[in-house]
Amino acid sequence: ALDQVQDLVMRLLLNRSRPSGADICEQIRLPTALVEELMRSMKSQDLVGYTGTRGQLGDFEYSLTTKGYEHAHRCLQVSSYCGSAPVPFDRYLEAVARQSAKNLRITRNQVQAAFADLLLSDSVKTHLGRALAGGRKLILYGPAGNGKTSIAERLGNTLPNAVWIPRALSVGGEIVQLFDPIQHQEVQWSTTHPKPQADERWVCIQRQTITVGG
Repeated sequence: ALDQVQDLVMRLLLNRSRPSGADICEQIRLPTALVEELMRSMKSQDLVGYTGTRGQLGDFEYSLTTKGYEHAHRCLQVSSYCGSAPVPFDRYLEAVARQSAKNLRITRNQVQAAFADLLLSDSVKTHLGRALAGGRKLILYGPAGNGKTSIAERLGNTLPNAVWIPRALSVGGEIVQLFDPIQHQEVQWSTTHPKPQADERWVCIQRQTITVGG
């Protein structure tokens, strides 16, 4: 929602001294045109003012007005978050469904490669491959030491190793930070593996495998 993004910018201006339009775009991960329109609207509401120009022609430095400070402090009482603009929760659910293992094509070669370092019969590998290809639940059971954990750890190796997630979510009017640089490993792009054009509010991470005991 636009109001939610405006409150986000207000908190950013409260925490940073005279950021430029480019600085704001980089922080909240939204396109320049959208941010410029938002800042013009906030200036017309007497929430921000221009304090100078920066870099390229037409980029301004911004600061809060007296009215803006009062509004920003009210926003800060609701939430202290001032990172990436959030993605609606329903958009996140759509992305999860599109990237589900149920939509992936698992080949015999992928299964063979994933379990190449384990001594498993062809019938066991076939069962594992069918379970993965069908997106079905799989229960590994047996006495301690029969390879349950080793198999579980390698199951994730048969799946594409990157997924896209939002940096933050909008849920019921609240912003929830989803991307955690400590828990998530962001994909590193290079000249041979360039980053695709994408909404900057999303980040590509290595697919995680979570192992629990029961």
